[in-house]
Amino acid sequence: MRYYKDDEHGVVGAQPLEQCIGASACFKFSQAVSLMRHGQDHFRCPAYFVTIHLPLQRNSGNISNDQALEQIRCVPLSKYDELSTIEKESAVFCFVDPCLLPENPGWPMRNLAAYLGMKLKLKSAKMIAYRPGALRRIQPEHVEFSSARNQSLDSSDITSDEGFVAIAGSHGDRSLFMSISLDVNWNDYHVVGWETNTRNKMGPRSMNLKTVMDESIIAQQSVDLNLKLMRWRLLPDLNIELLSNTKCLLLGAGTLGCTVSRTLMAWGVRNITFLDNGRVSYSNPVRQSLFEIKDCGSNGAGGAFKAIAAADALKRIFPGVTSKGIVATIPMPGHAIGNTEESVVKNDWKIIDGLIKEHDVIFLLTDTRESRWLPTIIASSYDKTLLNAALGLDR
Repeated sequence: MRYYKDDEHGVVGAQPLEQCIGASACFKFSQAVSLMRHGQDHFRCPAYFVTIHLPLQRNSGNISNDQALEQIRCVPLSKYDELSTIEKESAVFCFVDPCLLPENPGWPMRNLAAYLGMKLKLKSAKMIAYRPGALRRIQPEHVEFSSARNQSLDSSDITSDEGFVAIAGSHGDRSLFMSISLDVNWNDYHVVGWETNTRNKMGPRSMNLKTVMDESIIAQQSVDLNLKLMRWRLLPDLNIELLSNTKCLLLGAGTLGCTVSRTLMAWGVRNITFLDNGRVSYSNPVRQSLFEIKDCGSNGAGGAFKAIAAADALKRIFPGVTSKGIVATIPMPGHAIGNTEESVVKNDWKIIDGLIKEHDVIFLLTDTRESRWLPTIIASSYDKTLLNAALGLDR
């Protein structure tokens, strides 16, 4: 990073702010910054802002004129055009400065100077390199909101100095005040950071950081790497791409359904559909790994639907999986169907028929023999792979 020097870029007399305006004015300046932040979304401090009515009396020590200090106000740079002519004459342009060198402002000053010279056509400007240390979150309880959020605040709204001291602290010995000459030919300056792109034109270079910052992508990369290691160490013929594209239908979202789905996901299966008509009960979470006590609910109906809760749990565990839950009842032989239930049973049959037709592999994981008959017939008619797993049905 390059820094401005007094003899290179027209910066005159960069001094600690406290030496220029005094400790009292520095504290009032901090309050003005904090009040400005209360008018911003999420209480964020603008990177560039304007201070007006700042008493610029160098080496004057602490300023005792309370009335003058109370007039100090800060506004975002975007609202500079809304200031009056008198306010513009007293304007001091500020920027949040990450640089810690005692006599040099940091890189953001270049952007501010270019904006003031090219956009506002200023010939000179006074600047403050604002170095508050840590810009912590403002606690709303330190300010009384007696009206709308966007109403202007003043020092009478402050209920405690604690909020402002905690945010800005003592910055006067770190922040810098300086004057800068902008009377240059801006046509001679070129934009820094642009370079020739693939079309042989000048433009900014961008970089996609999703692969190192997006949790879902990081998880996807880690899981894929683990699968490749499994193939390398154990199964050289393992077709990871085939497993990833295989659509699996799990009929039953109980103990077997939860366990099978987790195992499938560990082996690279990315498309899992649950079908079940039951709800999560309080006895389920200890045996069925995809459910928690909050899924049991207290709505009087027995909690969340198992199929939907299981699908949501898989997506929380691994965002890269495509999972959905279908609530339907498998028609079973030997179970009488009343006239009022006939349409419901036909609709459930259509849902099951369509799901088996759409998926590549079907897992029969229900807890009764009767519920396995119809899915077996449908899967056989479509020549689908069907895996039958059962607990306690051998008696």
